[in-house]
Amino acid sequence: MKTSGFSFCCCFAPFFYNVAGGFLQSGSSVEVFAVLSHNASLPCPRTTHRAASSRVLNVEWSRVDTPNHHVDGLTVHVVRDGKELQKEKALQYVGRTVVMENGSLTLVGVTWRDNGTYRCNLWRGRVKEEVFVSLIVGRLTGNGTLLCRVEMPGTILANENKIYIIDEFSPLKAGLSWCFLWMLAAFVFVGCVFLVFVVDLLTLKKLRSTLQSWYQALLSIKQRIEQEQGLPLVGNNSYTDYGDISRVDTTGASEDTIKANKLPGERLTGVEASHMMAERDLEEMLKYKSIIKEVGETLHIHPALIAGIISRQSQAGTRLELNGFGLSDPNCFGLMQINRHYHAVKGEPCSKDHVDQGVTFLIQLIKTMWRTKPLWSPEQQLKGALACYIAGEDKVIPLERYEDLDSVTPYRDFSNDVVARAQWFASRQHF
Repeated sequence: MKTSGFSFCCCFAPFFYNVAGGFLQSGSSVEVFAVLSHNASLPCPRTTHRAASSRVLNVEWSRVDTPNHHVDGLTVHVVRDGKELQKEKALQYVGRTVVMENGSLTLVGVTWRDNGTYRCNLWRGRVKEEVFVSLIVGRLTGNGTLLCRVEMPGTILANENKIYIIDEFSPLKAGLSWCFLWMLAAFVFVGCVFLVFVVDLLTLKKLRSTLQSWYQALLSIKQRIEQEQGLPLVGNNSYTDYGDISRVDTTGASEDTIKANKLPGERLTGVEASHMMAERDLEEMLKYKSIIKEVGETLHIHPALIAGIISRQSQAGTRLELNGFGLSDPNCFGLMQINRHYHAVKGEPCSKDHVDQGVTFLIQLIKTMWRTKPLWSPEQQLKGALACYIAGEDKVIPLERYEDLDSVTPYRDFSNDVVARAQWFASRQHF
């Protein structure tokens, strides 16, 4: 749960644990309370579809990072045709999730990091249902002590407050016990909110304001230096959130890729070959320009990077069968060639839904690189995510050297080739 840029978890008694284990109407939201280190049950929607009693075969649980619930921060659990797709799963949820037959999610051994909003997308045939679940984690410290915690997302800054409850409530009369417990819970909730926001919020806001001022000052200095050196300004558009594509180093296409594409000329460099292939795909690519730009603007990914991936993966759709699957790989679907064995493919092969799915997955991989390669620059992390896109996290993350990224990708050049193509599209201002 996020308020004014900060997240907090309320304290609560253990009798709240898993009270929301039932079903919800599609499109609704609910709060689920759980005790630290215990299991939490996140409910799925209750469908009105006639197959409601059947086992759920397709469901996606994701952790939502943004206030508008548009971008998935982390993939928690994906089931397709009754089988879990392990490849998409964020590392912090590996071995900790179980999906019930009705689509509900059990999260094993919750931690402070599990606080947040989760989205469930569930399909029964062609019917899609959706629900948002806010998981709030608290800790009972013993002797009637309840612990509240407030923290600033993305930092190590946190503060905890305790509320002490007397023991006289234990011998309750049977007829009044649950009523009293609910009243007590409401009192504790209000107390936590008061402590967190009245006592701590002013300090945290002051710290946040100071950090933002420092960042803006440093960014201003950097932009002035870049302007004096004749470099393109960074930070003046929405496409540098995940690294600046124009600053990513690249060697372009490999000799194997050049041969496979039967390019003319005997002395093409890798970058020249990538540029030539991007130019070859331009006419077809422009058919999808509006979709690519709309998805890029919404998700803050440079449209030229999306075009670079599409150019490499499907030659702007010219390497697709009539059913939308790849000519060279019948398991990969659409412009961005999403593998149906690891993803529940969405939309038509050349649709906005399809491009949105591919770019959202790329963003998840970028965030994975943030966590696993924190010493790399944003541009290096972006290039690492491109390698993960085609080769998988399990092959890329163990690599110790940034220079070895493409050693595990097809033709040993995927990330370099995509970057070079994207830079061509961007330099010609087509996207």
